[in-house]
Amino acid sequence: MVIESLREQAAHDLDRVLVDYDIPFKEGKVQRLKAVNWPKGFYVKGVRPVTAGEKERAKCLSLLAAHGVPKGAERKHANSITFFDYCTSAWKKSRNAKAG
Repeated sequence: MVIESLREQAAHDLDRVLVDYDIPFKEGKVQRLKAVNWPKGFYVKGVRPVTAGEKERAKCLSLLAAHGVPKGAERKHANSITFFDYCTSAWKKSRNAKAG
């Protein structure tokens, strides 16, 4: 639902929903692909899982921790946090560039 909401809000601009990102694979290879910008959902009113006083990154970490890290998936969780940080940083840079 979050992705669908983002897609409808940005029907004219899929760059908000899809981002170019170096996707890491199990074999250690990295490939530049389009990735769903799921962290954007932490900043969109009406779909954000963050309540008053919560920080977006802290909420992301708590959601990941709430589900536990299955053995062998530690790297995947770390990559999720790195992707969250990448998307958040890109969004803030874009917002600052538009403001300045």
